[in-house]
Amino acid sequence: MTRSMTTRRTSDTSTAVLHRRPAERGAAPALPARPRFRWWHAAAVGVAANLVGNLPPSRADDRDFYASLPTPAGAPPGWVFAPVWAVNNTLTLWSNLRVANLPADTPGRRAARASEAATWALFAAFSPLYFGLRSPALGAADTVAGLVTTTHAVVVTARLDPPAAWALAPRLAWLALASYVSTVTATRAVRGRRTRPRTTTTAPPSSPESS
Repeated sequence: MTRSMTTRRTSDTSTAVLHRRPAERGAAPALPARPRFRWWHAAAVGVAANLVGNLPPSRADDRDFYASLPTPAGAPPGWVFAPVWAVNNTLTLWSNLRVANLPADTPGRRAARASEAATWALFAAFSPLYFGLRSPALGAADTVAGLVTTTHAVVVTARLDPPAAWALAPRLAWLALASYVSTVTATRAVRGRRTRPRTTTTAPPSSPESS
């Protein structure tokens, strides 16, 4: 009697596990045969975000501006940003496409997409704030906000589609480093302005002809 009850419970548990959603079992969910969103939708999002991020157009002295900032130890050189973000954006778009093609009633899908939409907006706003306005403080605030939204996106996406969540991991790691660098840089820049001695200009002496 006890053995038959144990066997039945085990069978019921196994059946329940098999009927769970793929994401609940730690596997990738089955995407529809004809997805609603295709690669060109993702490409359009990436192109639009990068176009907005380049308004106003980059200046020739942007690298000199970055090099002149009091960055802390571990700050990456300026040339690293372009290839790193090319990889991050490609993986992000792949992840976003997978989540977008999940059934509309999937719990957590809307929250994941909202976090990613906010992250794309912050990505587009960074260059105009940091380089356009020459404001390390606004750039730091944008970066830290991006770290927060990315962390939320990773947590929510992990419940929906583990591979899509892993695709966001490089961006999360990069933004963690960037938040440290930008925060320290902004703090040092503000302190440097406060401690910088003020220069007073004196009017040149008037010439005898003007008196």
